[in-house]
Amino acid sequence: ASGGVDGASDAGGEPSGGAPSSDEPSPYEVPEETHEDEASPLAPIAHVLVWVIVGVMLLILIWNLRVPSLSRDRAEARDEAPAEVEEEAQEAASGVETEVARLLARARQRADAGQLAAAITDLHAALLRRLAEVGRIHLHSARTNGDHIRDLRGDHELQGAVRDVVREVERVQFGHAAPARAQFDGLFSRVRALVEGLAAVLVIAWTCLACDGDRADSWATSPTGSAAVIELLRDSGLTVEYRRAPLTELPSSRATPVILDQAGLTDAEWSALLSYVRDGGRAVLATRERLPEELAVGFAWREGATLELPSELREGSARRIATPDREGLRLGHEAARPLVVDARGVPYIAELELGAGALLILADDRLLENAALVVEDNAALLVALLRRWGPALELVDEGVRSADAAAEGGARNPFEAIARAHLTPVILQLLLSILLLYLWRGRHFGAPRDPPPPSRRRFSEHVDALAQQYLRAGSRRHALHLYAGFALERIFERFGGQRRGLHRVASRLAARTGQDETEVVRVLVEAHDAREEEAASGGDADDLRVLRELGRLTEHTRGPR
Repeated sequence: ASGGVDGASDAGGEPSGGAPSSDEPSPYEVPEETHEDEASPLAPIAHVLVWVIVGVMLLILIWNLRVPSLSRDRAEARDEAPAEVEEEAQEAASGVETEVARLLARARQRADAGQLAAAITDLHAALLRRLAEVGRIHLHSARTNGDHIRDLRGDHELQGAVRDVVREVERVQFGHAAPARAQFDGLFSRVRALVEGLAAVLVIAWTCLACDGDRADSWATSPTGSAAVIELLRDSGLTVEYRRAPLTELPSSRATPVILDQAGLTDAEWSALLSYVRDGGRAVLATRERLPEELAVGFAWREGATLELPSELREGSARRIATPDREGLRLGHEAARPLVVDARGVPYIAELELGAGALLILADDRLLENAALVVEDNAALLVALLRRWGPALELVDEGVRSADAAAEGGARNPFEAIARAHLTPVILQLLLSILLLYLWRGRHFGAPRDPPPPSRRRFSEHVDALAQQYLRAGSRRHALHLYAGFALERIFERFGGQRRGLHRVASRLAARTGQDETEVVRVLVEAHDAREEEAASGGDADDLRVLRELGRLTEHTRGPR
């Protein structure tokens, strides 16, 4: 502080030799920005981000190159062991069925012995085992009854029946009241009905596993596949094949196209199909996908899973059909005619005349699934219905068309290979990342500038800055007041304290510094008076003189360095 205050002259208080000269830069002046030709690096976050993007793109590229080979290996493994699947199915046909039957029998025995809670637990286990056999649920120790019920959300009728049984079981397992025999008998009859109904679906699945007929893919022999339906229609005198060619090539044959659910038709294929029908062709729509607006056909909710057949569709003893879902049709076309409706008149099957041709529209494709053949009179209706639409049928399924496209052979050029592997977006993003990398290394993203100087300064610089403020304000007396408080405390602490008096301290200071003791006493007394003043302001050159002399005395209070 004394160095900064020394900048005032003794007479006028103006800066003297202590003030900074114009030739020396002040540490408080902002330096001018200098631009250099050398490029500055990106911020660390942006730098890391560029390399993260490049790394992610490389990982995606490697994964997409590896997945097709894994898919081919799995497909070859499935094709090489059809006999093993058939043998496992035949073994399961006896062992698993006996297990469910044994659970039901044990439940009856425990109920007769009075162990009603354990008997109801066996009923619950038998029901879950049967649902797992037909592929409706997945058994695992971590799964709950709620998980199993959610697995059945595609079959509303079965889901409701299973939910009612599970509620009764949970009342027994977690309730306080003991179960009654009447409660067990009611549960036993409901579970046995569900188990026997699901057993028919299981028999169809085992039968399909032993078939070597035409199949769309490995799922064709499952309960929701179409292998058994194709065999039934062929045995009834119809010609049924899967369509390989796109619908834009209609009429490529005399067969009636049957559009299955999730056929994945493009707009061009829909347009070609409707043009084919207007020119006198026929088609069957059994899809829940959104139909063209020209047909004015939407989907609605119908009541009940069982539907009565009209007289024109009855053959032999066939009277009604049943489908698990409750999809219905909403007809808005004046040429549409419902064929099979529910109790409220919501159609499930309808005909629509379009130009010189006609369309047969089903609310879904449940009638064309293997599991539908064992329920009510579905098989008889399906044969009677499709026989009217031609002796030859072509099933349009996206799975078959995708498999055929994959088996056509190798790509003709590298660009086609990349497109088939669905890697075009990945490659483009990778190239974009590389372009950004080159732009970053070869050109500035912004105006180059030096990094800002460090903001931390030495303590002496803060003292000099404070002294400059006192100089501008002319507060010499106030500066002496503050500095005297600090300096006298240091001196008294070093040379004996105030209890020995100023003369004792002055004597020791004079001996230490070699100065005249009278001068030392004078400086200490003037500093003491300045420290005791309550409001010190203004001041003159004498205050600066005392401050400098007091500063020199304070230097001698420091210990050895």
